[in-house]
Amino acid sequence: MLAPSPAEAHYIYQEIFEEDCYLGSLDPLPEKPVVLDVGANIGLFAWRVLRTYPQARIFCFEPAPPTFEILKKNLQGQSVEMFLEGVADFDGEGELSYYPLVPGNSTLHPRQLDSELMDKMFVAFRAVESRWWARLIGRPLFRALVRKVWDRPQHMNISIRRLSTFLAERPELDVDLLKVDVERAEWQVLCGIEGSHWPRIQQLAIEGILGSGLVGCFLLNFVVMFVLWLVLYVLNFLVRSIM
Repeated sequence: MLAPSPAEAHYIYQEIFEEDCYLGSLDPLPEKPVVLDVGANIGLFAWRVLRTYPQARIFCFEPAPPTFEILKKNLQGQSVEMFLEGVADFDGEGELSYYPLVPGNSTLHPRQLDSELMDKMFVAFRAVESRWWARLIGRPLFRALVRKVWDRPQHMNISIRRLSTFLAERPELDVDLLKVDVERAEWQVLCGIEGSHWPRIQQLAIEGILGSGLVGCFLLNFVVMFVLWLVLYVLNFLVRSIM
């Protein structure tokens, strides 16, 4: 499977396949389920569904063009329809903040990396990550790494539509599972579903944000990026020593 960030893809794979964070907590789906994957990323969740339900019909929504190109390659030949667009509570266009180092964290709602936010992230990092190497990371290094990964996103204009617009175009479609992982825009996705369409959705799996929204969006991927940074640092040191 192709991935713009192998480290991030590995983390998402663990979450979806090993921890089974979505399907593991749901009622079994029909033999031929209809699944809406909002925030499809590179297609890992779609593959998880296809592993258990090979006759599933899946609709994937991914707004970031670089990620969408990889999604198409990863799901080529599968019973999956893919849409290069975001999902929210309106039809039109929006601005996506795209993070090349951690594209899975790209969002319509970027956070300003001020000192207070980074201090909260540092406290959360120390609370969650207990391995020995985490204790070597002081507050200044933590701030430097956070800014390296998230301080300069690429801004992209993207197409956006409501799920009700999508469902209205397909009156015959009943959804067995709606999965939503859109980095702090989950509420907008839900608000884009009209009351008359909710009876057509049987189950919902949605990413939650912990506390003030810090841990769910940033923390674990930050740990991964730190390890990558450390490897690059060591390699750079060895090259300089040889030269």
